[in-house]
Amino acid sequence: MKRSFNWFPGAAACVFILLLATGEVFATHLRAADVQVERICGTLTFKITVVAYMNTNSSTRFGTNSQVYFGDGSSINIPTTLATLRPDLGTDISVATFTTTHTYGANGTYTISYIERDRSAGVLNIDDSEDTPYVTFVTINTDPSFGCNRFPVLSVIPLDRACSGVAFFHSSGAYDTDGDSLSYEMSIPASSITTRAVYTAPNDRKFYTNYAQGNEENNAPPSFFINALTGLVTWDAPGLLGEYNIAFKIIEWRKLDDGSYRQISSTTRDMQIVVEECENTRPELIVPNDTCVVAGTEINALIKGLDVENHPVKIEVFSELLLLASNPATYTPEHTDFVPSLPPAEIAFNWQTGCEHIRQQPYQIVFKITDDPPDGPKLVTFKTWSIRVVAPAPEWDTVSLDVVNHYGILSMESFACDNIHSFQIWRKVDSNPYVPGYCETGIRSGSGYQLIDVIPGTTLSYTDTNFGNGLSPGARYCYRIVGLVKDTKSYVSEEMCIGPVKADAPVITHVSVEKTAAEDGRIRVSWRSPFDIDKSQFPEPYEYEIYRATGFIGDTSIVKAGYVNDTTFLDTSVNTLDKVFNYRIVIYSKPVTTDIFIPVDTSAAASSVRLAGIAGAGGVTLQWRDSVPWSNVVTERPYHLIMRGEEADSDESTMEVVDSVNVLLDRFTYDDPSANENKIYTYKIVTRGTYGNPEIALQENLSQRVSVYPLNNFQPCAPVVTIQETDCGQYLGSYTCNDNIFSNVIQWNEPSSDSECRIDIVAYNIYTSTDPTGEFQLLTTLDATVFTDGNLTSMAKCYKVSAVDSRGIESPLSEMVCNDNCPYFELPNVFTPNGDSCNDLFSTAYDRDDQPQNTCQPVDPNKCPRFVLEVDATIFNRWGQEVYHTNSAEGGSLYIEWDGHDNNGTECSMGIYYFTVNVTFDVLQPAERKQTFKGWVSLVR
Repeated sequence: MKRSFNWFPGAAACVFILLLATGEVFATHLRAADVQVERICGTLTFKITVVAYMNTNSSTRFGTNSQVYFGDGSSINIPTTLATLRPDLGTDISVATFTTTHTYGANGTYTISYIERDRSAGVLNIDDSEDTPYVTFVTINTDPSFGCNRFPVLSVIPLDRACSGVAFFHSSGAYDTDGDSLSYEMSIPASSITTRAVYTAPNDRKFYTNYAQGNEENNAPPSFFINALTGLVTWDAPGLLGEYNIAFKIIEWRKLDDGSYRQISSTTRDMQIVVEECENTRPELIVPNDTCVVAGTEINALIKGLDVENHPVKIEVFSELLLLASNPATYTPEHTDFVPSLPPAEIAFNWQTGCEHIRQQPYQIVFKITDDPPDGPKLVTFKTWSIRVVAPAPEWDTVSLDVVNHYGILSMESFACDNIHSFQIWRKVDSNPYVPGYCETGIRSGSGYQLIDVIPGTTLSYTDTNFGNGLSPGARYCYRIVGLVKDTKSYVSEEMCIGPVKADAPVITHVSVEKTAAEDGRIRVSWRSPFDIDKSQFPEPYEYEIYRATGFIGDTSIVKAGYVNDTTFLDTSVNTLDKVFNYRIVIYSKPVTTDIFIPVDTSAAASSVRLAGIAGAGGVTLQWRDSVPWSNVVTERPYHLIMRGEEADSDESTMEVVDSVNVLLDRFTYDDPSANENKIYTYKIVTRGTYGNPEIALQENLSQRVSVYPLNNFQPCAPVVTIQETDCGQYLGSYTCNDNIFSNVIQWNEPSSDSECRIDIVAYNIYTSTDPTGEFQLLTTLDATVFTDGNLTSMAKCYKVSAVDSRGIESPLSEMVCNDNCPYFELPNVFTPNGDSCNDLFSTAYDRDDQPQNTCQPVDPNKCPRFVLEVDATIFNRWGQEVYHTNSAEGGSLYIEWDGHDNNGTECSMGIYYFTVNVTFDVLQPAERKQTFKGWVSLVR
């Protein structure tokens, strides 16, 4: 049977190359290389090491035409360096290294590139490989928030071989000392810093004579991929014999405080695989299943290696665990030579875990077994074992209730790990006594617990004052604690409960929306009378004031909504369509010592349920929330009810229950896949809540109504837009010479419900341009159907409008609508520059406050240049000679203002003069912007 193998004698392998101006070509000498980067903490200086695996059959030394580029515009030539023979790695292999340091001038993202001159000739899956440069990269991010980041280490050297027809595997053995997450993805070999080689995937059909049966089992086409989580490269199976190049990336991710991940580095491995004909059977490894242990657990495992052909085998171990500063893992024996495989070769793996090993990401141990047949190539198998070390659960000391102040008093035992950072205090009304599953750290999502505080890891007691409000009357409270070690959550503690709290104040039970409307909405508020109150001190009957505030919590816009002697109240004329409200109840009693009712106590605040509907692919997603003193996660009855109507304006009283959702599993969200995509649906939610007190019944409350249009194939249609065009006749006949601020008004209609267009339009985008043939830019977005574009210095603008539906899909742009300016320009045919303030200037202005030149005759207030951008005027005498020139763009006036003197300041004689005036108007059409006025004027003194 044909099987894959690893190292190789004498054959040409990966060659790193650098294109120079010279045409000289050196012999192939580089099999593969790794670039290792290490930051010198507290600086922007990095230590960069290139490790090159050379072909000893080549006389070309490492460093011949090779460079390192630092990604900031600088680079360094690698000096010629002798390589060291490494027969332990295989035949004809030597290793050379080059180390340098580089300091960056500022924080940023930089790509460090190592380049060699010539790639191996004859690489099957790269066109003209001998003329294709070979480049490998490490991209770093020096953001100070990442601290002194340590980059991934690739512990398995980048040399491999494969057998035709036999599945091939490669692992880089990458690990991250900081515990950052690593992911893997295939790449394409580079030909320069910015370009890729002309590359064909190695499982392309052109490399196979039996492509349809090209895998190892001969029953399917070949596959080639990398496992995104483990980084194991699988090629099942190689085809034609020869050399292939592949590349893949190792991407480092840092988990941020908000739970998101940010990429902080990537390393590209570019390696060559030589496929040969071989006869052998791949050896097998037996490793433990992935595991999760509490810090302090000692791990002992036996790893076994087998070879069915009884060839000697060697088992190697690659892991950061072997290099830990504290309590590193060990294994025995540390095989340096091949040993018999029968009985099975064994490695005893031992690791004493400790609190210092706790982290979010598991540790990985890569095991590699190689066989040693008497003839032919060696075969390898990789397997990875993952071990996650988690923090133990905090342990309780005591939990009690302060019955006077309604406080919860919590204390815990000293934590098992000295490196505890903090404790999370979680609280729930009523119990949820779940047991965490295997390796389930932190609080379970959907369990109904809420995080109420985080305290230092040195603090072993906590008083729950409910943010100073005291615990809610009538409620039973349960607590759990989660420890944080290096931002990694521990197992959750057991549940401990207190109460119920004495119900000596009103116990609010219902805030239920009975009608959804903007002006006449209705909310039903109900409560239990204080059944634990001292009635001898505060006797019945009781009266109640109901207070309402805007929002889920707080006292925003708080008002007294009503005054009753009952335990229910209907709040009317409230905007339940757009707003959420919270309520509280003040109880009044008339003690025997007084003749008046006095306030006794106040209930906890409770909000209405707020529902949101989101259009999804083929359905609707509902999400809801509230802020209430009870818990809407009831372990015995965890189902919230889904009510639906099939019209946008469904009567809330006719809506029916169509489904339910288990909030323990799905939290407060529901997907309705049965919604017809061509209808608008109306929904309400019925929540179910508990105080954990048998004296108080299960509470059901209604959300407001929400209407949602499911996703469908309809697209929003382009709106039909109109614009209020300026009537230039009317405009020029009005007293507008001093106007300089304008506005344009456009409007459009909403889509019709009977059109084949989306009708769930949530916004409109307004685009504008001052050139009807130019590109339109987004001006604004609004949810109205009329828009006034104000504070304009020019009315010459065009507009297009698009509609945006609830999915965020934008319609095509509407037809263009435009408004234009009303340009005006006129010149007199006589002027008298004699200093009598009567027609002293040849000017375009007939009505100017700054030049009262026409005191000798009535002023026409409508005569003035309008929407003129530039004036270029030339005055000629009767013989065609220029006597005067002015240009407004060069410091002249738009009004010309010729006072009868020539360019040299000499007074011109009386007579007829001719003019040519080139005027640029502020109008839409380019062909109409420039106009020339020619004529004559009589100069009279």
